[in-house]
Amino acid sequence: MALSIENALERLLETLKAAGRADATLELYRNTLNPLIKDCGYSMNDSCDMSTVDDLLQKAEERYNEGSFVFGFYRFSKRACRLLLESGTGKTIDLKKNSSQMKRFVPNHKYDDLIDDIIRSCNFCESSEIDIGAHIRRFFCFIEEKCIELDEIDNLTMFQFIDYCSSTVNGTMYRVVRAVKCLSEYFKDHKIGHITADFSGLKAGQRDIRLIPAFTSEEIEKTLSAIDTDTPIGKRDKAIITLAAATGIRGCDISDLTFSCIDWKKKTIHFVQRKVHRPLLLPVPNSVLNDIADYILHGRPSVDSEYVFLTSQAPYKQFSRGLNSIMKKYCVKAGVEYIEGRSFHSVRRFFATQSIKNGVSIYAVSEMLGHKDISEDRVYLSVDAKMNSFVAADFSECPLEGTIYTSAVRGGAR
Repeated sequence: MALSIENALERLLETLKAAGRADATLELYRNTLNPLIKDCGYSMNDSCDMSTVDDLLQKAEERYNEGSFVFGFYRFSKRACRLLLESGTGKTIDLKKNSSQMKRFVPNHKYDDLIDDIIRSCNFCESSEIDIGAHIRRFFCFIEEKCIELDEIDNLTMFQFIDYCSSTVNGTMYRVVRAVKCLSEYFKDHKIGHITADFSGLKAGQRDIRLIPAFTSEEIEKTLSAIDTDTPIGKRDKAIITLAAATGIRGCDISDLTFSCIDWKKKTIHFVQRKVHRPLLLPVPNSVLNDIADYILHGRPSVDSEYVFLTSQAPYKQFSRGLNSIMKKYCVKAGVEYIEGRSFHSVRRFFATQSIKNGVSIYAVSEMLGHKDISEDRVYLSVDAKMNSFVAADFSECPLEGTIYTSAVRGGAR
């Protein structure tokens, strides 16, 4: 029988502590898992089984797809979830399973003590010790391959190593950069080689944002048409999807929606966003309010709960899991193509993209999405070929006279 999430987490932390992990590492695991658990709507008393951890992994993937998690943190989140599952199901917690990169780069054993000392001097947390440590070992494999002795290491050696890694590392150059910083600082402090350059300001380029196509209007319509609204579950699911598509509200905030959040007369919803802890007021179309009312009156279980959307089976409680599953279920039923990375969160991206196409300013869209900064909106906007062609149109049809542009075109630039 699986342990509760609380007991599984405590068992994991005890195992990490017994393995000599620093307090900062324990806190990192706690601070990584707790928000995922909360965002999925679990309580600490819920069972820590495969289904639970699958939801946590899905939530971490959503955060990565939307740009909230960098790849390194997303990768660590997956590791934390795997260890939590091993802990919750009573298995042996294997802290070494993620060290394949360590085994991949195996330099001459004469460097073992030096490498261990370099890694120790950096005071890495566990995940960084694995990831950055792998590239530190890779550096020593590199100098072996190039027949470079320790006393011959210089600035050029470091730059050659960076160039060498750039051709083989995809999306994780920031780890190589951190390894180079650690190595160069250690070599300087211990007078190894001839490092004179300051590598402390070295930065890796920002990774490309992963853009996943939003749902189109046609896909949303087909998906909604596949819902059987004669059933209580169908009424609930239609209300949830139409609410998300019409307002851009996050899935976690739909789960948290209470009766007090809805102003039927003013046709608005108001709530505090779970992710950013800021209040938000949004208008809601009549059709969506009708879908919500239809669910409340004819589909919602008759129980005393403040939450609008409830589970379909007793014990009835807040519907906080399965948003991705219901979206995928109806997409499959409607024949809508499944695209890797798409999730319920893609309905939010549909709202943003459609709003921009309909002429709503990006500033207004950003405000409706509840973002702090307009730069957060770029991952929500899908590329539209027609809009791009408009932006890229030339000026051949514009009546420009007596300007630098017209003079240059006619060969008379001044």
